Amino acid sequence: MSKTLKRTTAVIIIIVLAVVFIIFQKDIISGNKSNQPELKAGSSTSRAARKIPVNYIIAEEKLFKNQIAVTGKILANESVELRVERGGKVDKILFKEGDYVRKGQLLLATNVDDLKAQLSKARYNLELKEQTEYRQDELLKREAISQEEYDLALTELNTAVADVQLLKAEIAKSEVRAPFSGYIGLRYVSEGSYISPTTPIASLYSLNPAKIEFALPAKYIGTLSKGQSVDFTVEVSDKTFEGEVYAIEPGVDPATGATTVRAVAANENKELRPGQFTRVNINLEARENAILVPNQAVIPELDGHKVYLVENGKASVQKVNIGIRTPTEIEIMSGLNKGDSVITTGLLQINEGTPLELKN
Repeated sequence: MSKTLKRTTAVIIIIVLAVVFIIFQKDIISGNKSNQPELKAGSSTSRAARKIPVNYIIAEEKLFKNQIAVTGKILANESVELRVERGGKVDKILFKEGDYVRKGQLLLATNVDDLKAQLSKARYNLELKEQTEYRQDELLKREAISQEEYDLALTELNTAVADVQLLKAEIAKSEVRAPFSGYIGLRYVSEGSYISPTTPIASLYSLNPAKIEFALPAKYIGTLSKGQSVDFTVEVSDKTFEGEVYAIEPGVDPATGATTVRAVAANENKELRPGQFTRVNINLEARENAILVPNQAVIPELDGHKVYLVENGKASVQKVNIGIRTPTEIEIMSGLNKGDSVITTGLLQINEGTPLELKN
């Protein structure tokens, strides 16, 4: 009996302890639940009171230039590859590479001794025909010869004049003269070498003014006109150059959908060289009193765009209509006024009425 009593007592003690444990756990759980709303309320109050640091800009009216940028290349004002019209052995080279030469200056001559000999013969014949024509004219005045005899002498004289002119023209074809003033490039022939009309001798460039050639998308053709100014830069310089449109190709290239435009720019210092690539900025239109804001300040929505303004130290939503977008700014057509404070940073952390800490 004593063993049975001990077992019963042990079971009763275990049951009592289990009941006490369960009651204690319920008290803890119920206590936690009662405290939870207070913590949430406290957290919400802390977030609502915290100010969000933001940067902002003051909206101002200014001149806005709508520009597009295209690539182009520098061309010489005039350029030509020098060649001889009549082939032969190079007799004289009268220029140095890189020299500045003037229009009409003799640059190269081939050997034409045979033509020069024929020219001397033709000149002697011309003198003889001139004397014969003079005598025949005197005889005609005295009616010693017929008109027909005089006409024959005159024809022979004119033929002799033409022979001289023909030989002079042939000799001129053996000479290379500068067609315009400019700078000679590298030469490709030497004295004593034989050249033909297909042999390149050197290149000649007129560098001032310089020309700029670029392709303009067809949709912008109506916004560009002859005489309009363009700005451009080249790879080797940070300087911005200014040019003026002087010609626009009437047709559009079907392969690219663009038309070719050429502008001209002063080049006294020879900073612009043929073949250089250039970036051309074209002013399509200019508007006074335009309001521009940084790109990041404008937030797109399903029904338009919005910005956040600073009003009484809090964020305020403002709907806006946008215009032209540049790489850094957006034109605001309506919704903003001069002097409005537009928030530019911290936009993901604010809503209508959020308290703000203005950093600038």
